[in-house]
Amino acid sequence: MVALGETLFQMGDDVRREIARVPAARASTRIELFRRLRRAMDFIEASLDQPLPLAEVARAACLSPYHFHRLFTETHGETPHHFARRRRLERARQRLEQSKDTVTDICRDFGFESVSSFSVLFRSRFGLPPARYRRAHRENGKNGEVRRAPSRYLVLDRRNPTMSADNKLGLDRIGQIAINVHEIPRAVAFYRDTLGMHFLFLVPKMAFFDCGGIRLMLGLPETLEFDHPASVIYYKVDDIEAAHRTLRERGVAFEGEPHLVAKLPTHDLWMAFFRDPDRNMLALMSEKPKA
Repeated sequence: MVALGETLFQMGDDVRREIARVPAARASTRIELFRRLRRAMDFIEASLDQPLPLAEVARAACLSPYHFHRLFTETHGETPHHFARRRRLERARQRLEQSKDTVTDICRDFGFESVSSFSVLFRSRFGLPPARYRRAHRENGKNGEVRRAPSRYLVLDRRNPTMSADNKLGLDRIGQIAINVHEIPRAVAFYRDTLGMHFLFLVPKMAFFDCGGIRLMLGLPETLEFDHPASVIYYKVDDIEAAHRTLRERGVAFEGEPHLVAKLPTHDLWMAFFRDPDRNMLALMSEKPKA
């Protein structure tokens, strides 16, 4: 206990606050897990120029991919993928400010898939696409104060040749939705046995379900770039109270009780939110006709 106390005393306040967020009961366990997470962060920092499979990063922390992902996210408030992407963008910004390297070279050196995807991510974080950011930085001098672009610039790039006035393309059907999971057998058991969804088939690293004609794919993220929570999927039910009660009896942990979201002209919209074993947010929704 004396050694543990000395270790905690020598750490800064910021580090102690991060350690306190590690989900473990004993202080010694929290410190050990925090050190493992730090090793993983150092590994990511040293490997920003190459693909970062989740399993490889987890191995650097001596943890399973599932436990590493959960511990990292709860401790640092972002997934390993988001941390790696943020650090790549920050390092890319430094290169733009301090070097004459082309945007293409910087994009390639930090492992982005293409210049277009790099530009979209950079603009969403720093307010300007890379080339314009570099010009603005140079125009503003050494202080590097670059104003964010007005919000209208951040919405979309309107120069989309595939959506011209005489183009008849219109996407109106969804064939498949992907959901990231970290243990296929556990995910299959939850979606098939707990939620009662129609199981289709299983292939290496993926499982497929049918939900009202739309196929759901449960899959292991291949790299950190794809390791992120899925978008919220809303499952429509006729009786939300009965569905909520049944799923709770099966062990589903809901975020709260079914609640009214909106009063619409012909019906009231009700929802209840819950999570799967990989912390993906899901929801029940029900449209109750007006009396």
